[in-house]
Order: sequence, then C-alpha cells, then structure tokens
Amino acid sequence: MDIEHRMRDINLTTILFVIAVFTSRQQYAYGLRCYVCDSTSSSSSCISDPDFSTTCNYKYCTIYRRELAEPTGLVTAFYRACEDNPLYLNTEVKTPFAKTYYRACTSNLCNVGNGVAEVTSSNVEIITAGDNTLVVPGVGVVNDASSLHSGTLLAFVLIIIAYVLVTYYE
Repeated sequence: MDIEHRMRDINLTTILFVIAVFTSRQQYAYGLRCYVCDSTSSSSSCISDPDFSTTCNYKYCTIYRRELAEPTGLVTAFYRACEDNPLYLNTEVKTPFAKTYYRACTSNLCNVGNGVAEVTSSNVEIITAGDNTLVVPGVGVVNDASSLHSGTLLAFVLIIIAYVLVTYYE
C-alpha cells in the first residue's frame, strides 16, 4: 500500500469521525426547553399551570414533588427544573412521613403535569405558530430525540458523499 493510499484512508476516517461526533451531540446543541419554577404551596401556579420556561444545556427536564403523608397530599415542596444527572428518572419514594415524586423526561417542555403522573418524552406535543407555542399533553410528540433529525440525515448524506469521493479518486 503506498503512502498516498494511506493518506486517503486517514482523511476518510477523520472526516467520518468528525461528522459522527458533531451529529451525536446535535440533540443538545440548541438546548432543551424546560419549565422552571418552584413552590411550597399546594395552590401554586407552578403545580397547576407553569408559565415560565427556559433553554437548558442539560439532558433532562425534571419535576420534584414532596407531599406529606398526613394530611394526605399536602405539598411541601415542588419544583420544575433541568438537570444533567437527576437522582431518579420516574420514581416515587415513600417514607412514613412523606411521599416524594421524581420525574424526568428528554423532550422540549415535557415536564408538565402535577408531578404525580410519570412524565415521558411522548406525552406532550408542541405546536408552534408564529410567536405562539401551544403545549398539548397526552397527544404524542412531534420532535423528540427518537425521531430522525435533519442533522442526522445530513450527516448520513455527507458520509456517503465523502466515501464516494474518496473511492472515486483512488
């Protein structure tokens, strides 16, 4: 094998590696939109109707809900946030004095609901029209992490083009 042929193989490998690295990170390149709020009151709008969201550079949108065992259902702490490594994904932890709900999901504005029901990346659809966004729980996801992103498709096309060019010029 001559030196020119080896250089072509190295260049193709480098190109494919760079494309793979950039496309594997594309889900988080633009940030995940999550609701963010906190409350210590059962009647808070944070629990019933969150209205503030932000773009996070983390993997998960989360909900934490802690309620007393007696009186049943009295919320003592509630927050919506974004985290990279939540303590639990979708778990309930019971003690004799309280019940704590941990919820986590990975699609935009998926940390909806009161925290009692599990949240998933497939229980919310985001409909955007102009400057307005409508979040519809329970109807599925339009753009979640499991769908084929345009960046992934572009990477696939670039890999094929790079391969064809390298094999053509050999």
